[in-house]
Amino acid sequence: MKFKNIGIIGAGPNCVFTLDILIKKILKNKSNNLKTKITIYEKSGNFGSGNVHSKKLYKNLLLNRVAGQLSLGSYPFCKFPKKLNYYEYDFLQWSKKNKINYKYTDWPPRFMFGRSLEQKFKDLIFLFKKETSVIIKLVDKKVLSVNQDNDKLFLSLENKQKIAHDHVLFLTGNSYSKPSQNTFHYKINQFY
Repeated sequence: MKFKNIGIIGAGPNCVFTLDILIKKILKNKSNNLKTKITIYEKSGNFGSGNVHSKKLYKNLLLNRVAGQLSLGSYPFCKFPKKLNYYEYDFLQWSKKNKINYKYTDWPPRFMFGRSLEQKFKDLIFLFKKETSVIIKLVDKKVLSVNQDNDKLFLSLENKQKIAHDHVLFLTGNSYSKPSQNTFHYKINQFY
């Protein structure tokens, strides 16, 4: 990894999968002494689940996949070292650990998948802190705009703060609310 300061906008499922792959690559390449900082922005504060799988959702809102099809990471394509196998689990394994015991063919509620994503997110943050020198910072503020100045990207937050990054990942996924004309969702188009 060549960059020192990464921003990730959105802390839902895409962020969980990204962090899962990133830490596994760091550990596989034995580059756990990186002097890298990752700042994760999630305006809702729902780190791991995002809004789409929030625990605040209606309890009968079901996923569009059965429990046996739900992954919580990149396994088996990218694996943790054997000493960290405890952190290699899918949704069914997570549910058994939490005494919920879904069957492969059950249609779980969206919020329940969100709970598993929140746990996976917490586990990944713990592993980054324990197994690497990567600094992770969580920010529960809305990103209003992104501006480029030379080789840096500056994120403007709702509290008037501006934060510089070498690279920014946009992992905002789906949203149940329609953005207004003044929101970041419309300004992001200038980067595509």
